[in-house]
Amino acid sequence: MVTYNEWDTSLTERVTKLNASTASRIFEVGGSRTLIIFEIGSVFGDNEMRELMEIAGSGGGDRDAVIYNAKPGLWSVVEGTAGTDEAPFCATWVSDGHIDYNSLPQEPLVSPLNLDGIEWKKVHEEYFNSTIGCVLALEVAQEFEEVGIDNALSAFADLGGVVPGGFIFGPHESGHEVYVRVYRDQVVQIKTAGRDKSAADKRGAGVK
Repeated sequence: MVTYNEWDTSLTERVTKLNASTASRIFEVGGSRTLIIFEIGSVFGDNEMRELMEIAGSGGGDRDAVIYNAKPGLWSVVEGTAGTDEAPFCATWVSDGHIDYNSLPQEPLVSPLNLDGIEWKKVHEEYFNSTIGCVLALEVAQEFEEVGIDNALSAFADLGGVVPGGFIFGPHESGHEVYVRVYRDQVVQIKTAGRDKSAADKRGAGVK
C-alpha cells in the first residue's frame, strides 16, 4: 500500500511533466468512461467525494457533477481557447492508448474527429464565487481512498492545470460552467467557462 508521502511525491512529479509544455498537456480517460466534476477548497470534502464517487461508479443517477460515456484514451488540454476567457480550458479526445509519463508527446496531438457543427451541451454549473473546479477521471478519484480523501483534496488544492486523469480550472468570479460535445454517442470534448452572472441575475429576476 502506497503511503501519502509516496503518492504526493509521485503526483507532483507527474503534474510537473504534464505541464512542462503545450504538447505534454494530456490526460487519460480509463475504462470506466466516467469523469467527475468537483470544487476544490470549498465545502467539498470526504463525505461529498464518497457520495459523488458512489453515484459515478453506479452509472446511474442524474447528478450534474458526473460526465458519463467519455471516450477512453488520451485527451489533450488547451488553455485560453481562442485567446479569450470564455473557455479557459478545453479538453479534446485525441487518440486511443495509455499515457506514458516517461515518453510524453513532443508535438501537440491533434484529434482526428471532425466536430464542426456539433453543439455544446451544458452539463454542470457552479454558483459559488471564486471556486476552483476539477474535472477528473473516476479511476484517479478512486485512488484517493488509498491515501485519505481529505489528504488528496488538500494536495490537489495546491495544484493547477493538467493533472493525472483530468485538469484543474478557475477560479471564476461568478462561478463556472462545464460543457461537453458528443460524437457518435461518446463525449469527446469538454470545456469550462466562467458563469455569466449578469445573464443569470436577469433570468432570476424574470428578465428575458
